[in-house]
Amino acid sequence: MDSEKLRELCLDWIDAKAAATEAAMKLETVEDQLVQLLNVDSLADGTTRVIDGDIRINVTTRPSRTVDDTKLKALAEEHDIGEHLSTLFLWKPEVNLRVWRGADKKITESLNDAITLTSTRPAFAITVTPDNIIFQE
Repeated sequence: MDSEKLRELCLDWIDAKAAATEAAMKLETVEDQLVQLLNVDSLADGTTRVIDGDIRINVTTRPSRTVDDTKLKALAEEHDIGEHLSTLFLWKPEVNLRVWRGADKKITESLNDAITLTSTRPAFAITVTPDNIIFQE
C-alpha cells in the first residue's frame, strides 16, 4: 500500500468533510431564514412561489407522515371502514434485520428471493489522533 497516497487521501477527506459540514450548516441557516422571510408553511403540502424582480423562488414542502398502524387498524375497525385501508395506505414490508439474522436458516433461505440488496455509498469515519502514525510529520 502507498502510505503517502493514503495519508494524502485521508487528509483530503478530512478537509472535504469539514467543508461539507460547514456548507450544509450555512445552507440550512439560509434556508431557515428564507422560510421565515417568505412565510412558508412547512406543514402545507405543496409549492410556494415567490417572484421579486429577477429572482424566482420555488419552495416545495412535503411534510413527513408517519402512521401508527395499530391505532389506524383500531380506528378503522371502530368506524367500520377497514376495507378502505388497502387503498388509502401502502403496506410496505421491511426486513427486521436483527430478527432476520437470528432466525432459522431454513426460513430465511426460503424468503431470500423476495429481497433485493442494493448498494449504497459507504460511510467513512476518519480521525486524526497521535496514535495514527501515518499522520505524524
